[in-house]
Amino acid sequence: MEKPVIFISCGQWTDSERTLGKKIAEFITSQTSYEAYFAQNQSGLEGLTTHILGALDRAAGFLGILHHRGTFTDLEGRRITRASVWIEQEIAIAAYMKQIARRQIDIRLFVQRGIALEGVRQHLIANPIFFDSDSDVLAEIPMVLGKWNLQAVNRLTDPRAKQISEWRNGQQKITVRGEQPKGSQALIGNQNWKGEKECLVEECTNFTVFLRVLGSDTNEALPLDLIMISHDTLRHQPMLIVKA
Repeated sequence: MEKPVIFISCGQWTDSERTLGKKIAEFITSQTSYEAYFAQNQSGLEGLTTHILGALDRAAGFLGILHHRGTFTDLEGRRITRASVWIEQEIAIAAYMKQIARRQIDIRLFVQRGIALEGVRQHLIANPIFFDSDSDVLAEIPMVLGKWNLQAVNRLTDPRAKQISEWRNGQQKITVRGEQPKGSQALIGNQNWKGEKECLVEECTNFTVFLRVLGSDTNEALPLDLIMISHDTLRHQPMLIVKA
């Protein structure tokens, strides 16, 4: 059975921020019945943004951690401390899902003390937890998650997406074969998929399949409408045929 996903929205500007996100993800994976999503090591802007949007689409919980991102002086001469613009955008999407799209998603926000509460955070997200150090966040996480009773979001309607997601849940290796017109050098995603590659499925939505290419430590996003499901008789494993 698919586990409910908790989306971790945490800065990656510094080593300490990346470490915090990884520790939260490790706690969720090892100490709860949920699955953690913490975006990292994505290749290419397109792959990164579509990967994040796909994970948000199936998230049942959202943890937002806002760290200082510098100060500025407003028109009235006040010194304002801001948080990450990227994290702000993810919070806005989660708020839209909950309050406009009426999606069931639990949201908890951690705000480093001194950050100005403005915009979406001021009007849409209630009762943030203020913190001084990353250890404060880690201490609060078990109590926050202990109050949640999340249910998996099953929004897949395309039969191919459902099948590919089952491979993902089983950590099934798959073969990806690119079939392009003779002489074509067109890229699919960030790669020329002519020939075959072994991959693991990282994520799948009704529109996009996110793959980790084994042996290369890269991640790729492929449009689902270019994919046909087949079988690799040589390796005895599933195959995706990608047509340019």
